[in-house]
Amino acid sequence: MENQPSLRAKLHQLRQTSSDPCISILLNTHRTFPDNKQDEIVLKNLVQEAETRLLTTYEKRDILPVIEKMKQLAASVDHRYNLDSLGLFVSRDTAEFLRLPVSVTDRVNIGPNFAVREIVRAINQTERYYLLVVSQQKARLLEAKNDQLTREITDDDFPMTNDNLYSTHALDRSLAGVEENYLREFFNRVDKAFVEVYRANPLPTILAADQQNHSHYRQISDIPDAIVAYLSGNRDNDKPHELIADAWPAMRAHNARQQDEALQQLDLAQSHQKALSDLQDIFLAARDGRAELLLVEKGFLQPAVVIGDSVKIVTNANAPGASEDIIDDIIEMTMDNGGKVVYLDPGQLTDYQKLALVVRY
Repeated sequence: MENQPSLRAKLHQLRQTSSDPCISILLNTHRTFPDNKQDEIVLKNLVQEAETRLLTTYEKRDILPVIEKMKQLAASVDHRYNLDSLGLFVSRDTAEFLRLPVSVTDRVNIGPNFAVREIVRAINQTERYYLLVVSQQKARLLEAKNDQLTREITDDDFPMTNDNLYSTHALDRSLAGVEENYLREFFNRVDKAFVEVYRANPLPTILAADQQNHSHYRQISDIPDAIVAYLSGNRDNDKPHELIADAWPAMRAHNARQQDEALQQLDLAQSHQKALSDLQDIFLAARDGRAELLLVEKGFLQPAVVIGDSVKIVTNANAPGASEDIIDDIIEMTMDNGGKVVYLDPGQLTDYQKLALVVRY
């Protein structure tokens, strides 16, 4: 599965592509057999739709190489590894497919740019996290989105058992400090494997462990700040869906705390004249790298035309020169310059017209 940084980088690259034509094929897919058998059929139908539209719009001799590239790309997809959706992106110089962890609208889009904004917005507003389950005997690592299991990580490290580093010898266990040393060695091994996964794809993490193991693990953790919530008790025998059912409320509580902290930071910035609420001011600050914390209500989008330092709101996203959603542009500029973005539930920014920015200076 594409990790989040590489997926975000790919989407950013695709957003910058301009060509005639840019073909985007989006479809919802299935993670498991036999449901994923139908994904191949849906994709073939969408490819056929794209071919028909291309042959109607372009000269056949000119567009046939692009059509062939599109068909070859579609044929290369192994549907056994599908996630929630699939995106195929083809132009004269590009042929990429991405497995995506979000739902989309099945469609073919043909235009001067790839249709990736829907994907970017969905990924940005989906709560994704890890659940690290540890005990003295074993460790498991799961990835989830909202209240759904995305995958249980199975590789050379996870799931990990403590066969070699946990003493079962009665004398060893009776000696002071020996048992703790065995446990520390095991947890260090678990943490090293977890850090490798986390650094490739950093997501907030919930630690599931009994109180003693929770304390021991946090002491040896290389990145303790990655752990944002805690589930108590030994969870060795819990099934993945049972673990996620308990983890999701803890993740929601963490998100609520983040929203409260962001609103408090906004209030403080307002008292120091470091808060912006005007759309044009926010756009210019984000463009200039001054954005420290962007707060945006979920679902808020706004077409606009940008000319120099002027931002004009429009109602038609297809208006000449319009950005179909300037909010996504602001989000991307904020993140590209090291700023933080917090999504708030609708109605929490009524005094700021659904968007506010804390600036660095």
